[in-house]
Amino acid sequence: MASNDRDTLPDVAKPVHYDISLFNLELGGAWTYHGIVKIDLKVISLTGELVLNSKEIEVKSAEISDPKGTLSLKASNISYDKSSERVVFRFQEEIMPADLTLTVSFIGTMNDSMAGFYRSKYKAAASAAPDADTPKDGEFHYMLSTHFEACDARRAIPCFDEPNRKATFDFEIEVPKGLVALSNMPVKAERPGNRPELNFVSFARTPVMSTYLLAWAIGDFEYVEARTERKYNGKSIPVRVYTTRGLKEQARFALECAHRTVDYFSEVFGIDYPLPKSDLLAVHEFAAGAMENWGLVTYRTTTVLFDEGKSDVRCKNCIAYIVAHELAHQWFGNLVTMDWWSELWLNEGFATWVGWLAVDHFYPEWNVWSQLVVESVQNAFQLDSLRASHPIEVPVKNALEIGQIFDHISYRKGSSVIRMLSSHLGQQTFLSGVADYLKAHVYGNATTNDLWSALSKASKQDVSMRLGATLLAALAVGTTTVSALQNIYIGTIGGCGSNKYGPDWWVWFIDGPACTTGTDVGPTQYFGNELCGKNVTILGHQFITFTGCPPPPYGGYIPGPPTGVSDDGAPALTCSPVTLPNQDCPSPCGSSYPDVTVTTNYWCS
Repeated sequence: MASNDRDTLPDVAKPVHYDISLFNLELGGAWTYHGIVKIDLKVISLTGELVLNSKEIEVKSAEISDPKGTLSLKASNISYDKSSERVVFRFQEEIMPADLTLTVSFIGTMNDSMAGFYRSKYKAAASAAPDADTPKDGEFHYMLSTHFEACDARRAIPCFDEPNRKATFDFEIEVPKGLVALSNMPVKAERPGNRPELNFVSFARTPVMSTYLLAWAIGDFEYVEARTERKYNGKSIPVRVYTTRGLKEQARFALECAHRTVDYFSEVFGIDYPLPKSDLLAVHEFAAGAMENWGLVTYRTTTVLFDEGKSDVRCKNCIAYIVAHELAHQWFGNLVTMDWWSELWLNEGFATWVGWLAVDHFYPEWNVWSQLVVESVQNAFQLDSLRASHPIEVPVKNALEIGQIFDHISYRKGSSVIRMLSSHLGQQTFLSGVADYLKAHVYGNATTNDLWSALSKASKQDVSMRLGATLLAALAVGTTTVSALQNIYIGTIGGCGSNKYGPDWWVWFIDGPACTTGTDVGPTQYFGNELCGKNVTILGHQFITFTGCPPPPYGGYIPGPPTGVSDDGAPALTCSPVTLPNQDCPSPCGSSYPDVTVTTNYWCS
């Protein structure tokens, strides 16, 4: 999808740096907090308003200023668009292009929705009493943490909440002295809070990153620690797994996996882990399995904790994989981020595949590739057989739609495609291309085509992908005829010949000379439902083109080459795939489906 087809924030200003301060946290009751965010902006064009993302936040004031102190404009009007989750600051004077700072004062809520800045309740471990500063309600205690992917940073702070609006972040938060505060980077300093029992904890500045990777947490935490064997800038990196008090011993296995995985991926990707620490945090209430926040990865407790005396040994397999999957994102997703949510499959499909690669490296006796076929591929096939299936890469117009494609198609079918591509190119060649891709786009954004270009260069092959659901065709070639037998790959009611949902597949057979003029593709024949489960004979020529063009939401491909026995007993034609130079031939699919057309050419003799 072209960038101008996306529903995004106006491109009149770009964030460069955020300075965030949160204070007056009400740890109970309404669970509110106060905040000030200062955003250094590069204003690109003349404008009388600035538009940011904001959800469930009450903005108290907004002011624009310049570094020299010669400009100070307060927003004369603040309005909200709840449907698009935006806040609009209007000013009485036009703002000229310049480097400016937007300061926003606001009030937010530590919600219980497992999104944004939220609270998790839990029962304290019997072996250890929580610190007296731990928030409590009856028999439950609370920890606080964040979850921002895909569009929930805007629930915690007003911001430019889109993956390609990268910036650096300074963060500080006021917390009770008895609790631990965590964020993406190490603690930089502490200073007294607004009351004697409180401290402000500030953290080192982050690298350039997307808002959805920002994270912080507060709680009665303890940790287990290991250090990487590999040296980074001359020293080992601390790797820690944090839990609420009394659970840290259950984090030993995750820790064993984590510190080795950081070293493994640094070697595999050819880029050292870029942060000075790597923290993992067990969160008691968590909507996903885990989240790859840069330097502070958060996990559901069941995906990171293992009780040697009680847990099923099979849980080790799950923990090892999920730890590796999230750490893979520290490079593929965090260091280099998808330009837009349409490339989600690439982010998650790659992390799924390389996560299993790491597990296989450390635990070859587990035979995880067989497990991948049984669990991941088959599950992906099941979902892919539904009429509601979708291509791996889905055009996303509005980021608020993204939750619909966090599924097995993006993760498991995506990882299967990545694995096939790795096997085709050779694993070392594939990983070399990935490393080149990361180095070329470090701290930036990239697209699927950027990865294909890097892989093409590394493999010296033309790597291009057409992604979608599967179209199966069995083809037989005689002396003068080509027969096609097609069976639909749909698991729902309807099947062959059903017109309830329109044609099951659209398949074009183009029989005639190859396109040489850019306009003449020869005579064509179109077959819809009549191909389903039936033989159709079409006139044979020496050059035959098969083109799959299924309707939305399907993509497709036709495997080959055609083989078979002549229907008249004579020796069958032998057909071999032919690679043609790219030519400007009109698509039989029409302009409505330019991105799902897949053509296979055969020379038959």
